[in-house]
Amino acid sequence: MGQGPDFRAFFDTVAVPYAIMDRDFRYVALNAVLEETVGRPKSEMLGRGLFELFPEIEERQAVVETAFTAAFEGRPTGMAEVPYSIPVPGKPGEKREIWWTFHCHPIPSANGRIDYIGFHAENVTREVRDRALKKAITEELHSRVRNTLSLVQTIARRTVQSYPDVDAFIEHFDDRIVSLAQTHSLMTGANWDGLTFEALLIAQLGAHRDLLGTRIHLDGPVLLLSSFEAQALSMAIHELLTNATEHGALSDRNGQISIAWTVLDGDGYTFMWQESGLADFEIPTSEGYGADILNRILPAQLVANANHRFTEDSHTYKIVVEQRRKPA
Repeated sequence: MGQGPDFRAFFDTVAVPYAIMDRDFRYVALNAVLEETVGRPKSEMLGRGLFELFPEIEERQAVVETAFTAAFEGRPTGMAEVPYSIPVPGKPGEKREIWWTFHCHPIPSANGRIDYIGFHAENVTREVRDRALKKAITEELHSRVRNTLSLVQTIARRTVQSYPDVDAFIEHFDDRIVSLAQTHSLMTGANWDGLTFEALLIAQLGAHRDLLGTRIHLDGPVLLLSSFEAQALSMAIHELLTNATEHGALSDRNGQISIAWTVLDGDGYTFMWQESGLADFEIPTSEGYGADILNRILPAQLVANANHRFTEDSHTYKIVVEQRRKPA
């Protein structure tokens, strides 16, 4: 009969972090993979206790101690995705949060007494965080879709009231949905967490971007908008730009548009759209859905104050958000 397996060699080379502990939870043996996983050399760990080397809050230590105790009583035990922080090597007082899935089992001696247990711990932090990120993204998508559908419903209802002619309704409804879709498409990739006010404005300006710096002027600091804010503001910018193209500063060669925004102390901001140099401008005597967006819907969505002012040669719209809020 040939020589039996070399269990010591197996223990040292197995591709999972593994240790053997005594009844005082002291390391009796451990392999190289465990050394690498916890960032501590074997020479520092052998003969020392788990909680001495890796202290944690009482509740977390109790979870591990319960599992180890069960193994010493002869019951193999496993626990999935248990949070337990360990010190960062070379950085006294600093810890890194790790999620572990571990299994421990009794190692009986020849007389049946259990003086040692085997302990296999796997770092599953990446899997836990990936799942949490996926959940957060899914919830955010649900929220964005819900908000978008709510806006579409509002746009449809109010647009049809302003345009009894079907063709006119379809034209204006399509334009507003396209504007909303453009903003939604921007809120991906690097812009997932938000979109700057300037980026939103440039995207909404569309075919008029070539006028930037000549007839359209932007002035403001970096202001990161949430997806909710960007969608709401995109509708207002679309209405302002449409009005400027049809009746205001962009309907002739002399008009100018100044768009400015500021950040207020605390958590708020202001946004002002100002058209000047208007010729033969007729001050509106009635309000359609576009005015409703600017004067009622947007202020309600952002919990803001809006001011809309017309003169014979100018048009100014300003909104002040004192305290930013998140969508419900």
